[in-house]
Amino acid sequence: MSEADNGLISAEANLQRKLSAQRGRSQNQPVSFWIITIMLVLVGLSTLKLC
Repeated sequence: MSEADNGLISAEANLQRKLSAQRGRSQNQPVSFWIITIMLVLVGLSTLKLC
C-alpha cells in the first residue's frame, strides 16, 4: 500500500465514524420528543379539575 492509499482509508474511516455518530443522535431525537410530550400531557392532565 502506498501512502496515498493509507490516507484514503483513514479519511473513509473518519467519515464512517462521523456518520455513525450522527445516526446515533438522530435516533435519540424522537425518544426525547416523546418523553417531553408525555411529561407535558401528564402536567396538563394533573391541572384539570374533574369535579
